[in-house]
Amino acid sequence: MKNYVIRRILLMIPVMIGISIIVFSLIHLMPGNPYAYLIESDARAEDVESMLQAIGYYDPLPVQYVKWVGGLMQGNLGYSIKFKEPIADMIGRRIGNTLMLSGVALLLSILVAIPLGVISATRQYSVFDYVATIIAFIGLSLEAFFFALLLVKFFAIDLKLFPISGMETLASGYTGMKKFIDLLYHLALPVIVLSFIQMASFMRYTRTALLEVIQQDYIRTARAKGVNERVVVYKHALRNALIPVVTIISLSLGQLISGAVLTETIFVWPGMGTLIFQAVMNRDYPVIMDATMVLAVMILMANLFADIMYALVDPRIRYK
Repeated sequence: MKNYVIRRILLMIPVMIGISIIVFSLIHLMPGNPYAYLIESDARAEDVESMLQAIGYYDPLPVQYVKWVGGLMQGNLGYSIKFKEPIADMIGRRIGNTLMLSGVALLLSILVAIPLGVISATRQYSVFDYVATIIAFIGLSLEAFFFALLLVKFFAIDLKLFPISGMETLASGYTGMKKFIDLLYHLALPVIVLSFIQMASFMRYTRTALLEVIQQDYIRTARAKGVNERVVVYKHALRNALIPVVTIISLSLGQLISGAVLTETIFVWPGMGTLIFQAVMNRDYPVIMDATMVLAVMILMANLFADIMYALVDPRIRYK
């Protein structure tokens, strides 16, 4: 296992290099320049040219790429062109909010999806099973963007049950438990968007895996011996059925993080998603590149975690 993890980490290096080249190339294929917004203001053309020279905008692309990667390797993410502050500080303030949103959504989807999947499998072809299947298909078919707009329309605008955007009530001055409750209040809608789509997938995988395990000989043997049905399902069948489910959950971490980017933008949640959106709108090239690379690292680490969890959950897996 140790050698496998080391090889996987080493394999991430060329992958990261490839991602960095793609991100760098796409950003520099964009029309205009980082100070294009100043051209429409009272800024003089000479001043704009001077600022472009200062950031090395006219350097050859290979030189710009080497400077950028060199800064990343040294932990120097540079400065935001628009906001005039270190990019590392901007990402540091946002990345925790993205992880919190993704983590709460993942936890909620697991706590709801696995029990529903188990009940659906043990009551196959029942009314509950049909209803759960319909809900799961709706979740699998919905786009996060459309679902988020629906929730905003009905629960935030029409019913006014939840806030439309943000992470806290402005000028509320809440502290302690009141601040925590206010956070949960703002967290509700974006978490529902992320967790519902993941929940549908987890529930279907749990149901399918458990139905397959229940048909195995050792389950029939346990039932023939008179073992309690609850013990058969939850102690013997579910433990083996969860092996592929854990793998799917681990692999979904990357999708959850990337999905949070769009959800954050809709709900103006102060995370990595809104940071990238603001950077794109302001042509803040350094912020776009650095934030995208941070997300890429997070997704690669999630995939590595999925591989490790697969081996830990299933003792039959051996990496050579």
